This record gives sequence, structure tokens and C-alpha cells, in this order.
Amino acid sequence: MDKGRRNDVAMTFKLATLRRESASIKTGPQWQRVRDIKERCARLRDQEVELFKKRYLTRVEVQTNALMHKAGRKRFELKPRFGGVDHFDKDALQRQARRQVHALHHKRLMGIDHEETRLLENEMRGAAKENRIHGKARDAFSKTNERRRSLDRRQAMPRPRSR
Repeated sequence: MDKGRRNDVAMTFKLATLRRESASIKTGPQWQRVRDIKERCARLRDQEVELFKKRYLTRVEVQTNALMHKAGRKRFELKPRFGGVDHFDKDALQRQARRQVHALHHKRLMGIDHEETRLLENEMRGAAKENRIHGKARDAFSKTNERRRSLDRRQAMPRPRSR
């Protein structure tokens, strides 16, 4: 598995993990922010897929023209014109253009996933920080409001031992 594909798989699992962890958010505003992030990224993904379907042929044509111009440009090689063979293959250029269009589409989708991952990580980090603050206040309150008997609360007085 090449490095790019390995990174894509790692990013996909990281995003899935964050989506799963985001279900454990406790407060309403945190949940709303996470839901907004997910909805916005899903909308961007849908737009990209729709644009890819609508503009696929145009994108392939533009990419083919770019490849043809690159293949047809003047090279500064010292080869006689009459001794060479024309290696121009339009079908090969079409296939290469299709591959490049699909790769660019995949790159844009992975960019959306990367952005969603970054935003969810930030939100989860902020939510954990907020929840830790709330937990500290709750712990401090429970320490000051102990429900034990009066003799048990007094640490300085030793309890009589039973023999």
C-alpha cells in the first residue's frame, strides 16, 4: 500500500473515530456546534460530487488539452525530425486525463474530510476542557458538602478502637 493511500485510510478511520466520540458530547451548545460541522461538511461533499458529475466531461476535455499541449511543445533535444517516430496516442492521453480528473476529485473530497477532522478535533478538545471545568466545580461542591456523621467528619479526633 503506498503512502498516499495509507494516509487516506488513516484519515478515514480518524474521522470515523471522531464522529463516534462526538456522540458523547454532553451540552446542547457543544452538540449544536458538532452537528453544524457535520452538516456543513456533508453539504460540501454533496456539492463536490454533484459538480463532478455535471462537469466531468468538461474537466476531462480541459485536462486532455493541457496534456496535448504539454506533449506537443517543442523539446530541445538533438534528434533529427526524419528519424523519429510519432509517439502521440490520443487514447492514452484521454485515459491519463480521466485518471487525473478522478485524482483531483478524490483530493478535493479528502480535503473536505481533513477539514472536518480538524474542526471536530478542535471541538472535542474544547468540549473536554469545558466538561473538565464543570466536573471540577461538582467535585469541589461534593467535598464541601459531605454527608457523613459529625464524628466521622472530624479528622483530627481519633476514633476509639474496639478490642
